[in-house]
Amino acid sequence: MRMRRRERNGSVLITDVLLSVLIVVMLVPITVISIALMHDAMQFNMQVQDETALTQLRRILLISYDMETDGACLYFEYQGRQCRLQQVNENLIIQPGTQIILADIDTCSFAMEGNTVNLSYERNGKTYRAAIAAMP
Repeated sequence: MRMRRRERNGSVLITDVLLSVLIVVMLVPITVISIALMHDAMQFNMQVQDETALTQLRRILLISYDMETDGACLYFEYQGRQCRLQQVNENLIIQPGTQIILADIDTCSFAMEGNTVNLSYERNGKTYRAAIAAMP
C-alpha cells in the first residue's frame, strides 16, 4: 500500500513539471511577438519625437538672423544673442544654454544649399536629412 502512494506522488510531480514546461513553451512565441511589436512602436515614437523637435528648431530659426555654418555648427542670432547649434556628446543642442533638439545621434552636419540650411544626422547606422531653415 505504501509503495503505491509513492508511485502516485512521483507521477503527479512529473505531470506537474510537464504541464509547466508546456505552458512556458506556449508563452515563448507570445513574448517574442510582443517584444517585436514594442521595438517597432519605439522606433515610430523616436521618429515622431524627431519631427516635433525639428519643427521647434524651424520655429526658432524662422525668427533668427545671420545664419552661417562651418559644417559642424550652425551659428545664428536669436533674440539678440549669438547662438550656435551643434552636437555635444550624443545630443544636438542650442548654446548658450542646453536646449536639446535631438537626442541619441551619432553624427550631424549642416550644409547651406542655395537659400536652404540642411541638417544631416545619423542614428544607429541610418542617415536622416531635413531642411531646417530658409535664408531670405
